[in-house]
Amino acid sequence: MVVSLKGIRDALVGGLSGSSKATSKDSWYDEANSTSVSLGTITGSGGGGSGITLGSGGSAGYSISVSNVAIGTTNIPGTWTNTIFPYNTVVQGGGPNMTAQTQTTSSTVTIETAADLLKECITEGISPFFWGAPGIGKTEMVRQVAKELGIGCRTFIASIKQPVDLAGIPVPDLKNKTAVWLRPSDFPNEERDGKRGIFFVDEINTSVPSMQAACFQLIQERRVGDHYLGDGWIPVGAGNRMSDRAAAQRMPSALKNRFAHFNVEPDIEAWAKWANTQGIDPYLVAFLRFRPGLLHAMPQNDDNSYPTPRSWVKAAKFLNRPTATRLHLITSLVGQGPATEFEAFLRVAHSLPTLSEIESDPMTAKLPTDPAGKYAAASMLARSANRKNFPILAAYASRLGREFEVLAMVDAVKRQPDLTNTSTFASWATANQDVQI
Repeated sequence: MVVSLKGIRDALVGGLSGSSKATSKDSWYDEANSTSVSLGTITGSGGGGSGITLGSGGSAGYSISVSNVAIGTTNIPGTWTNTIFPYNTVVQGGGPNMTAQTQTTSSTVTIETAADLLKECITEGISPFFWGAPGIGKTEMVRQVAKELGIGCRTFIASIKQPVDLAGIPVPDLKNKTAVWLRPSDFPNEERDGKRGIFFVDEINTSVPSMQAACFQLIQERRVGDHYLGDGWIPVGAGNRMSDRAAAQRMPSALKNRFAHFNVEPDIEAWAKWANTQGIDPYLVAFLRFRPGLLHAMPQNDDNSYPTPRSWVKAAKFLNRPTATRLHLITSLVGQGPATEFEAFLRVAHSLPTLSEIESDPMTAKLPTDPAGKYAAASMLARSANRKNFPILAAYASRLGREFEVLAMVDAVKRQPDLTNTSTFASWATANQDVQI
């Protein structure tokens, strides 16, 4: 059994004084502030001195005392008292031999920053590994970086491969009385893939141990046996964390030490910037800005559907369906709660004035009064702006309030950089010099 303490740290960091005890099955009870906090994956059996007590452990992490703790219906006997663990410790085993092991990730970054760091690693020939929850865009980020750099990208899904898929198939060389290993087709081919590129080994830590061991030489030396990637090719890895409940296994320490590690977290602004360049519906972008917590939310139970950047992109394909059909389809991807909230948001968005009504008279066109409507209006203006109507849409945006005016203007110029060369933007930028584009 495995349980991550990272969720505890994330839930309790930010102001809890003293200690917090799990006194009920599904929540932490903060004794200092008399409030309950979602517990996540660890539950305390509660009462009579049972449960988990978490206290400050200084820069090293957090101290934790455990007794009679259960994960689901499985009891974990044994006790730790005043033991210091880093915040992302993973606890394994049971009984008196319980052990604590640390998942070390040197840096936590957004997906946008991860792309920049990947470029830096490629420049210096250092292989990075990107850890993160399912569906946040790790794989797509790697492919986009390769496209931006104009280099090749070969994807090797380690979880569905065996070591022989890296080594190749032996065939007899009768003349020399030896065996020759044929080069795997997954490896880069200069004629097909170019001289430079990313050899993207995805889902390494969900593969079998023998497959992970086979990657030792690949990551360190960029070869397996006699098969070389090529001087211009660099291995890059990505995978889910053990705490994500995504079939991830422990990565061998020898393999870990061959990578530079980055923990990737979802970020609404980075996602919105990407979505605005990919034609994602502006109302979906506006909704997730209005409810950023729904961009990514891991399921608390065994829900089949839950919101991630990946599932929202799929949901965007159904926005033009009839209301009842749309609600069923989006629920199937992101879950009932987020889908219902989004449907309510769409009702507000559809009550906004049309683009033609705004263009006819931007100073008298109907204004939304609630934040949801203003987010929707700002996204719609940004997506619709061009050099011809930009002065008119900027005038309407100025009536939304500064927060939403800034949102509309910044998104518009990020989507169409040539708008920065207009007199409208020059005047606005002069009046808003504190805004970073």
